[in-house]
This record gives sequence, C-alpha cells and structure tokens, in this order.
Amino acid sequence: MYTTNMTSRDNLLTGLHRYAHRQDENFTTESLAHLLRHLIAHDPAHVSPILHVLTGVELKQGDWAGAEVSTQVHTNYGTPDVSICLPNLTVYIEVKVEAELAEGQAEGYLSALEELAECDDTRLALLTKYPAPLTVSEKVHRARWFEIIDVLEQIVSGSISSVSSYLANQFVAFLADRGMAIPKLRSSVSEGVREHLSTKGDEAFVRGGKMRSPNRLLDDESLRPLHDLLNIMSLAIEQSGISKKGVKFGSGSGEGMGWLGWNVDALSYFFYVRVSNPDAVVFQTYNVHIDRAKFEVDFGSVRGDGKSWMWEAELDLVADDARFYELNKHGQIDLLVAFIFRCEKIVLQLKQVSSEEADILE
Repeated sequence: MYTTNMTSRDNLLTGLHRYAHRQDENFTTESLAHLLRHLIAHDPAHVSPILHVLTGVELKQGDWAGAEVSTQVHTNYGTPDVSICLPNLTVYIEVKVEAELAEGQAEGYLSALEELAECDDTRLALLTKYPAPLTVSEKVHRARWFEIIDVLEQIVSGSISSVSSYLANQFVAFLADRGMAIPKLRSSVSEGVREHLSTKGDEAFVRGGKMRSPNRLLDDESLRPLHDLLNIMSLAIEQSGISKKGVKFGSGSGEGMGWLGWNVDALSYFFYVRVSNPDAVVFQTYNVHIDRAKFEVDFGSVRGDGKSWMWEAELDLVADDARFYELNKHGQIDLLVAFIFRCEKIVLQLKQVSSEEADILE
C-alpha cells in the first residue's frame, strides 16, 4: 500500500516526473510499459491479473511469457500508446491521464487492427482515470487506473520477486500521488478545506469562476481528501448507471464559497459538494422539468421561481446514520450509489412527462 510520505520523498518516478510535466501522458505510458516488460520477462506467472484488467484478454497463467510491449506504434490511423503482441494476438491500448479521447480515435485504431492479417485475435483497450465516453464502441475494452492500482497491490502481496515488488510499489505510489487511486477516506474532508481556506482565503477554489480538473486540488496536500471524495463520487455515478450520456467535472462560484462536482448527462443532474460544507454531497436536478405539485415525499426539497423547479437532496457524510468515514472503500462507494438510486427514484416520480412520453407509457 502506498503512503503519501513515501510518494513525495522517495519515489523515483515522482521525482523524474517533475522534469517531464509537459510530457505527462507519455511519461506515465512509458512507466507502465516498463513495468509490464519487467513483469512479463521476470514474473510471467504473476502478470496475468494485471494484463487481464488492462486488456480484457484472459489467458492462462504464464501464457503472457514472451509478449512484446511497444509504445507509440505508428499505424495508418494514428499512434496507439501501447501495443502488446503475442504470435496470434495484438492488443492496442490508448492511455489517457487527464486528456479526453479524440473524436474518431478509437474507431481509427479498430480499423488499424482489422488490417493486421497476421493476427488471429486483435483487441483495443482504453485506459482512463475517469469513465470512458459512452460514445466509444462496445468493441473497446475499458480499464481504469484505479483498477490497475488495485490489482498491482494484490500482485505484490503474493510471491513475486523483490525487484518486481519494488518496481510495482514505485509505480503504484506514483499513480496514487497523482490522484489515480480510489482510497478509503479516513477523516472529515472539511478539515483539509478549512486548513486550505485559512491560508489561501475564501475565493481560493474558484478564482476566475471555474476549476477545470479536480487534479488541481493536488497542488495542496490538505485538499487531497476533497480530491479523493470527488473521485469516489464519480465512481458512484458510474456504478449507479444513472449516466446515459456522460459525466464531466465542473465547478463554480455560486453556492456561497463555490462548489465542485460532476455534471451528469449534459446538465440533467449535478452531483457536487459545496466548499462551505464539503462533508455533505448534493444531488440536484437541472435540465429536468420537475412538477412541483407532485412533491409529497419527506426527502429533499424543491425550489424555483414559480415557473421552473429543481429538486435537490443532501447526504451528510458525518451524520450518525451515515458513518461514511468508518466504512471501507467499497462501503463508502456503496453508500453513495444507494443515495443516487434513492434520488433517481424520486426524480422519476417528480418529473414532468411530455405528451409524447405519456403516450409511450400508456
């Protein structure tokens, strides 16, 4: 398991990354490829779990021995970040850290793979920090960085060599230091926010109106718990299945000292925290027409101007019935998913139904 002190002081990759900040994605990709090459060459019996998570291909233990790992492979349709090849299998992997997948990029790589006549089996995988765009073809295997971290931690707890264990731990710590992990939150988020505000001032979060990425929070160690909460919230949205069109990070200067969170399905919903009270998560409708007359439940509230209405509900993470910070990582995610499910059920009850939708329902 990684520790913050270890990542900031003793990690070779973290130290070298400071000199490659303009090649962030390439540096991370090369670090991943280096680790994979080492494990395939020196611990092939233990590399299957990580390659299964990464590629979606399930081979028997030891069958990845001899696989060739290359980076920046040139094709007629672009340059996939990683290629993993066996005699009858080629897998292209597109690696994303903060950047989004370009339009048509995945489709181009699928076309490139189709032209590899010498391979009986070809696959395309997408490795991302945040959920992959829902528009990506179902033929593309989706993997997340936190899943890579989880499986590497399982591998190093086994009987791999000391060198392999060291390299894997260094890579895990590097990724965790950059906010790729989904750790258990152990204490109140508001403590770190208060510490940050005491030195930076009330407008520190949303100076200029917006923050483009939650990774900006990692510039101040006291805000890491808030960053990690936002990561857990995005995973809860993904696991709930409420998002049909996509999820994007957002922030703003409203709600007192500002807010940070997730825009779900092109402004249909927001799932966010207020800077003034970051130990409570808020689910709020936006581009959803709410029928105020239908609001009879004793959960959440409806507000508006008499012409249009929105519904919102709040989950207090420090409340006695939540005990969020006492739960393990999976319990914390499950609690947020259950909250989203409850909110979605009420929104469906309050939602105004168009005449066309009414005809379909009948």
